[in-house]
Amino acid sequence: EELEQQIKSVIDNLPERCREVFVLSRFENLKNREIAEQLRISTTAVEKQIAKALDIFARHFKEKYPMDVLAWLIDCK
Repeated sequence: EELEQQIKSVIDNLPERCREVFVLSRFENLKNREIAEQLRISTTAVEKQIAKALDIFARHFKEKYPMDVLAWLIDCK
């Protein structure tokens, strides 16, 4: 439960576009191309926003939780 709260907190504090892209990717399971089309941005922009979100997650969780949390976030596609 604490972990879920931490994940939600990080997501809530992501920059707006970054959050939007990350949620579509990781929780709605859209492909990068689909996200790009839906948001009318390039697939490169989608990739950069996902990388930015993952970097923010990594910095937040690196001292608090084991690396398997980060692996889940990266691989949950």
